[in-house]
Order: sequence, then C-alpha cells, then structure tokens
Amino acid sequence: MGDAHRPPTARALSLLYLWRHGRWPDLERPRRFTEWVQWRKLNDRRVALARLTDKLQAKAIAAERLGDQHVVPVLWHGQRLPGTPHWPMPFVVKANHGCGQFVVVRNMADWRRARIRSFAWMRSTYGAALGEWHYGIARRALLVEPYLSSPIGCRWTTKSTSSAGARR
Repeated sequence: MGDAHRPPTARALSLLYLWRHGRWPDLERPRRFTEWVQWRKLNDRRVALARLTDKLQAKAIAAERLGDQHVVPVLWHGQRLPGTPHWPMPFVVKANHGCGQFVVVRNMADWRRARIRSFAWMRSTYGAALGEWHYGIARRALLVEPYLSSPIGCRWTTKSTSSAGARR
C-alpha cells in the first residue's frame, strides 16, 4: 500500500471534518453517516471491502453474483488511452482507482480532454490526503463504458420534484 495510504490519525481526520462540516465529529460514538465514514477510515481495514473500490474488480464480483446483464459493460481498459477513440460516442472514460474521475465523451474535444485528464489520474494517488486508504488497493487503470441515459434521453439531475412533478 505504501506511505501514501498509511492510516490517518484521528486528529487529522477530525480537523478535515471540522473544516468540511463546520463541527467536530464524534469518532468514539459516531451517529451521523459522515461520522461513520470517518470511523471506518480509522478502524475498518478489511481488504474484502476495499476490493470494491477497484471498479473492474467490483464489476466482476457483481457479474458473478447478479449476472452480466446487471453490470455496465467495459468497452476497453488499460493504462493509456489510444490516440483516437474506437467506440461509438457518447461513452465515459473513468479512472479505475479513483472517485469522481471521469469524462463523458460526446465529441473529439471531450476526447482530447479525457486523454489529458487521464494522464493526471494515472499519476495520482487518489484518496491519500483524506485517509481513504482503500484506493491504494485498486489497480491503476483506465476504463471506458458506454454512456447510459434514460429511455427518453434525459440527463439525470440532482433537483428533486414533488409527487405532482413540480420542482422544489
């Protein structure tokens, strides 16, 4: 795992939590979900859970348990994206070993952006600064998946709607 993913101290996690949430966490008796996440970083070092951080391994586990039809297919995976895409657009380029590291590719400008970002993803040790040691277990790799949208082609949104359909 290396030094970049050594366990964080409770003090370091507490300071980060205070900065992010504006309050101190209770790491001895966590009640909030966000406190439990910090508690797990300090106390739950099960490799079996950490394996799910590796997207390719998580897909294999899901396919084994649920069937391939319930897993988004991988169009390609490797260490370096090719010079030109070999898949129909739109598609998604992701880092296997990180979170929030993705680019939706709809055109060649997006493809160039994905290639540039992927170099940084492959050099980075995701999660180390926040004590997310489990990312150190995931294989450093890139993957390409088809872009999924709803049957009517709408983008998913974080805005909620009431039962009558009006935005809140």
